[in-house]
Amino acid sequence: MPNPGPENDLTAHPATAGAPEEPLFRTLAEQSPNMVFIHNGRRMVYANRMCVEIMEYRADELTAEGFDFFTLATPETRDLARANAVRRLRGEVLGSQEYVLVTRGGRRIDVVMNASRIIYEGEPALMVVVTDITEVKAKTQRLVESEEKFRVLAEQSLMSVGVLQDGMYRYVNQAFCDLTGYSREEALTLPAPAFKGLIHPDDLEFVLSEYHKKEANDPTARERYTYRGICKDGRVIHVEHYSRNINYLGRQGRLFSFLDITQRKEAEERLRESESRFRLIFQETPVSLWVEDAAAVEAYLAELAEQGISDLKTWLIENPSEVPAVLSMLKVIDVNPATVRMFEAKDRDELVANVAGTMTPEGLEVFTRFVVALAEGKYEDSAEALLRTLKGNPLYADIRWSRSGSPGKGRVFLSMLDITQHKLLEQERVRSQNLESLGVLAGGIAHDFNNLHTALFGNIELARLQSPPEGRVARLLDNALSASERAQRLTGQLLTFARGGTPLRETVRIQDIAATAAQFTLSGSAVGCTMDFPPDLWPVTVDRGQMEQVFSNLVLNAREAMPRGGSLKLTGENVQFQKSRSATLRPGRYVKIAVEDDGTGIPSDYLSRIFDPYFTTKGLGERKGTGLGLSICYSVVNKHAGHITVSSQVGKGTRFSVYLPVSEDLQEQPGVRTGTEGRTHTFRGRVLVLEDELSVQQVAGEMFAHLGFEVTLSGRGEETVACFEEARNTGRPFGLVVLDLTVRGGMGGQETMAHLRRIDPSVKAIVASGYVDDPVMSHYRTYGFSAAMVKPYLLETVREALRASGFEGLAP
Repeated sequence: MPNPGPENDLTAHPATAGAPEEPLFRTLAEQSPNMVFIHNGRRMVYANRMCVEIMEYRADELTAEGFDFFTLATPETRDLARANAVRRLRGEVLGSQEYVLVTRGGRRIDVVMNASRIIYEGEPALMVVVTDITEVKAKTQRLVESEEKFRVLAEQSLMSVGVLQDGMYRYVNQAFCDLTGYSREEALTLPAPAFKGLIHPDDLEFVLSEYHKKEANDPTARERYTYRGICKDGRVIHVEHYSRNINYLGRQGRLFSFLDITQRKEAEERLRESESRFRLIFQETPVSLWVEDAAAVEAYLAELAEQGISDLKTWLIENPSEVPAVLSMLKVIDVNPATVRMFEAKDRDELVANVAGTMTPEGLEVFTRFVVALAEGKYEDSAEALLRTLKGNPLYADIRWSRSGSPGKGRVFLSMLDITQHKLLEQERVRSQNLESLGVLAGGIAHDFNNLHTALFGNIELARLQSPPEGRVARLLDNALSASERAQRLTGQLLTFARGGTPLRETVRIQDIAATAAQFTLSGSAVGCTMDFPPDLWPVTVDRGQMEQVFSNLVLNAREAMPRGGSLKLTGENVQFQKSRSATLRPGRYVKIAVEDDGTGIPSDYLSRIFDPYFTTKGLGERKGTGLGLSICYSVVNKHAGHITVSSQVGKGTRFSVYLPVSEDLQEQPGVRTGTEGRTHTFRGRVLVLEDELSVQQVAGEMFAHLGFEVTLSGRGEETVACFEEARNTGRPFGLVVLDLTVRGGMGGQETMAHLRRIDPSVKAIVASGYVDDPVMSHYRTYGFSAAMVKPYLLETVREALRASGFEGLAP
């Protein structure tokens, strides 16, 4: 069997009405002036538009099952056409063949067929090009008869062809007429220069110049050039013109031909517009865009594959030093201005020269992933990565890359979206959730501890009052009381996390609180302190005690970061934000207090966890820590609708910045009286105490009895209400009620108070709780109470609460 020659496989391209969707094939076939179809030996599976127009059949009729194409041939050529088709399908190479076809309307046409054997849908098939030569044959016959070979060539040409002589058209072919819209007679009668009306006015001077140069045989005259033409109907077209001087009918003339390149020009213009739009988008978009040449990387990956390295990912993990080497092979072609800004570079050249400096270990992992995807022939991939700017700042980016063209072309496009703010907000949200969860636990634990501390404090204090003022027993009791106070301070730290906390606010000069905390904390150390607070620093409304704790913790951390001494600087600044800066920091006016040291600094790996509860870098020796200090700072500032940030460099120091909102509408909270007058007074009257914790109940009874009261104890709110009502009905009412706010499994102080007020609206009551930041404790008068006592309390605490309540039952 003869060699069938190279075959094209079109099976990868699905058919639509029998037409392969391969762009180049479809474009050529559908724009061809010839009939083009594919025949699989049984039927036509594709027919272009010229088949439909010339043969006068619909496309679905031509490609229908059972339709025999060969019936379109005349009887005298039908068998030959069928036989030649069988031979070509077997692989024989045949030249062009002429046949006569009959259209649906009965019109006979002469055609030339050229067929190529292809593979279509896995089977041999023929791709046939049919040229209608009916008119050409007729013209050829006439030309042969008149021996005008020139006209045969011209009329068969797809290009517009003509002859100019004395400025007049002496001959134009049909393609010229079809393109310009002028009939042959009209064209041949146009006045000299005949082409003048066919040239766009803006290009006429140029074309006339070239025409006259050619007439004069000027060697600088161009034989090929382009210009815009105007058709008879006013349509503007782009043509590519070619001309040369010839001898025509014994005299000099000009043979010209031109091709309609309008579609090509329009495509070029669209391409220019597309490139212009791309450049505009590239330059103006706020998203980081990179254009890179990865040809060297792909060549290197091909070498690795030839060496037998099939699992590239594992190989790169086992050879981490190769990853930076591969990165260096990547050539940056261009980056947009947004990229320069995102990476805090001075200009494009600085960034391109320092691409490796933007990488972190996480960034190299993502780059490794992209390299593996490139080796696997993927066209796109995406991932999130932590990078760094040229100034060393963290940069979280959503990175997407895509390959341009087929593997091996080397062009790669990257886009990077800066998601740093989103990531930081997410970290803050998670941290806040963790603190909130811890607060629920801490609140319960602190409440239980405060109950225990109340019992400890009360019993120790009562025992101290019963012991001789001097001596070993008094000294031991004083030590126990001091230890209990230190334990209470730890409980106070836990309470900072309690849920629903409401700071006891007052309007203050925050610089005074920060300065006092710094002076007290640095007392006796080798750390020097400078302060720079502008005189017009805005006032803030805060809980003084909580803010003292915040700045004490920050200064203490700075002191411990400079064990051999150093310098601490406190600065203040009024700032205003037009948009949100964090999950908690909203637009508005703030006071910023910065605490900056020149100590050892904090490693970058620790910075993201520095505010997490119980995270500490301190050891278990002399400088041991609980890991609550900075968490307390974060929680307190957060509850004040503020924000705290940290920046640090190892060996250079750390800077904490505290932002607190300016709340001018909040009024300073009235302070609790702290005078010591009347400390030795005793009282008289009956007091009813609600306390569910037995040890606290007992010590409370002892305390009030010590102060001179007749005490009745109750462990449940329902029992307290019943006891209060019975005493009132029997004529021996209670002059004072002390209610524990929280009672397990029963009615607590708030609900009990509501019942008591219905019985006696003038009831005088004191609320007691270990939940110092409960709203009832902060605004006790709103709930009908006359005073509040924070657990654990001492005798002096009770006396102050009695005075604050206005209780008048002093003993004579």
